Amino acid sequence: MICFFDVDAIHKLAGYNALDESLILLGATHAEVRVLPTTRFKLRLKKPDEAVKRHGAETAERLMAFIAAVEEAGEALTDAEAQRLAQVPGVDAGELVLISLAARETTGFFVTGDKNALRALATEPRCAPFATRLAGRVVSLDQLLEALLFKHGFDWLHARVSAAANLDRGVSMIVAPGISASEESARQGFASFVGNLRSETGNLLVPKLP
Repeated sequence: MICFFDVDAIHKLAGYNALDESLILLGATHAEVRVLPTTRFKLRLKKPDEAVKRHGAETAERLMAFIAAVEEAGEALTDAEAQRLAQVPGVDAGELVLISLAARETTGFFVTGDKNALRALATEPRCAPFATRLAGRVVSLDQLLEALLFKHGFDWLHARVSAAANLDRGVSMIVAPGISASEESARQGFASFVGNLRSETGNLLVPKLP
């Protein structure tokens, strides 16, 4: 099962110490993961001291191990793809390249933490060919964390999110908001976040994760 991971998803799942569990849930091995060649640079992994300073020692170690074990999606864009994507405003260029590469596959997932990119993919006319091919194969970070909550339980996810509370404010509000934290509130929070994103992105999101 080929899975394309964007930088945001990798960064946050590493911070939550949930990369391995995420791959198991998606039914993918490290060898089936594809990332852009620029990923290691964006995460400062070419300079270990900077990576530790930015991410902390444990997260930096997880990131370096993950990137060393996965494959780079190095196929060049066609001229038509490059021209089409260059005209999409407000979305990271690397994210758009990864979207186009993921759309070339007929199966597998595109895993992302970038909601702005998904909204653009769903609504920008220039992205329509990619959106059509990716329909039902996009996994948002919230969807993945929700599935991990159901699989591993609230205490498991709460401990991981609490240990990296500054990583994603929205996720922390759902899973670790202090004394009000509970499995019921977390499930409701994820259902709301995923439901809102689904309403904004049409049929892009995978209907259900295992």
